[in-house]
Amino acid sequence: MLWRRLAQGATGLVGVLAAVWVGLQSYAIAAVGVGNAIPQLEGDGGAGMVFALLFLVGAVLIWVRPRWAWMPLLLAMVPGLLAGWLYQDVTMWGWCLVPALLAAASHGLHRWRRRNLRGLSERRPRGAHG
Repeated sequence: MLWRRLAQGATGLVGVLAAVWVGLQSYAIAAVGVGNAIPQLEGDGGAGMVFALLFLVGAVLIWVRPRWAWMPLLLAMVPGLLAGWLYQDVTMWGWCLVPALLAAASHGLHRWRRRNLRGLSERRPRGAHG
């Protein structure tokens, strides 16, 4: 139980820190695009901000409900992959691996919890039904 909580907390913390980093990085890209009237940088920064917000929601959900965290994490990949493809942003493609790994980790944490709960119910001694 303690190891699962530590793993869940560490996974959520890594997700929140990565989402904040991507959000700040995308904001800086969008600000440079707005300041210099470069629409490609504006679009790339805007898509990065959407990516960071969905990523942040998924990372927080890892702490609260790891069962549902995979949905916003995988949805975060859509604007990230599209921005990487449209604007040839290889860095955004690399960042899209992080939500995929965290989605797999949240699914693993949920399976770990279910397996442990099922194991606890099977360990009940005979005659202790009520």
